[in-house]
Amino acid sequence: MSIIYGTTNTKGTGGASNLTTENGTEIDLSAIDVSSVGSGEWTIDSGLVTVDSYNDGSRVHTQYTTIANTGEWNDDGVKELYIDSDNIDAIDTDYHNITIENFVDVSIHLDTEVQDEFIDGGPTSNNITVVDAKRGDIDLGDHATYNDLTIISHSNGDSWSNLFTVNGSDSISDKVTFTTEGSAYEDTGSEYTEFVVDLNGGNDIFTYAIDAAVSDDMTRSVDGGDGTDTLVLDADSSDLNFSNFEVITSDSDDEFTVTLSEDILVSNSSSDDPLTITNLNIDFADDYQSISATQNVDDDSSELYTVTVEYDDGSYTFITDNIDQDWITS
Repeated sequence: MSIIYGTTNTKGTGGASNLTTENGTEIDLSAIDVSSVGSGEWTIDSGLVTVDSYNDGSRVHTQYTTIANTGEWNDDGVKELYIDSDNIDAIDTDYHNITIENFVDVSIHLDTEVQDEFIDGGPTSNNITVVDAKRGDIDLGDHATYNDLTIISHSNGDSWSNLFTVNGSDSISDKVTFTTEGSAYEDTGSEYTEFVVDLNGGNDIFTYAIDAAVSDDMTRSVDGGDGTDTLVLDADSSDLNFSNFEVITSDSDDEFTVTLSEDILVSNSSSDDPLTITNLNIDFADDYQSISATQNVDDDSSELYTVTVEYDDGSYTFITDNIDQDWITS
């Protein structure tokens, strides 16, 4: 595993992806006794950056690793962190839990197979949590490993970039979450957060749970890609551009609204498998010609309705458990 920290972006250009051993500080993991991985613990202090790794015994074959900037957020010399999966022996267990704390800019590249062993016939997993980053570039790679990525975003304003780019794996199911829960800051500044997420293949889950965008021209875009993908809205979606999702839902007790438009329906429709929306209010961002709903009669879906929305140049159908009574035609 390569871990490099530093600051390359001093004039609004460059970033964590540009870190190398020449322009940053590499943390040397070669001295770690890999025979203790999965059962023991170790710590490396490198300037203001600490890497702490342990197994607390609560789960077999699991290593918990935290990479933290122990100085002030945005301090010169520790603004950026680069990680790749080369030489990962120091934390090479079946279940990786990696937490990255207090860096402005984070670049993660799982470009080699992190783990190629299986336990009880099931694949291994990477759980990665990025805490209080302003921007980042994250590639989850393509390997026989489930990926669970949580980004807890933090920003000090709209100066410089607030953009995260995330690429999911081509075949394995990924779970990606943008949230403010767990931030060290009461004012997270997540209203400035932007992202472009491509989940690629697999049955992926994307959770949206950050503050509403501060302006209409901000970029917040997620593509579910191939597979049966689920969008979890724990915030209103009026500022979110999403495509290639088959299920939209919320797991919150609060009421949130999914905003539909013809473009959204085109991008998330299938005649063979209609879009399903549950536990959400529904609003429309554009004018449609007509809308109608019929109650499903199947025993397993008696509380669901099939809704048809007519536009000038197309008709779109989705299934939902929450309708306006004026939509009902039968």
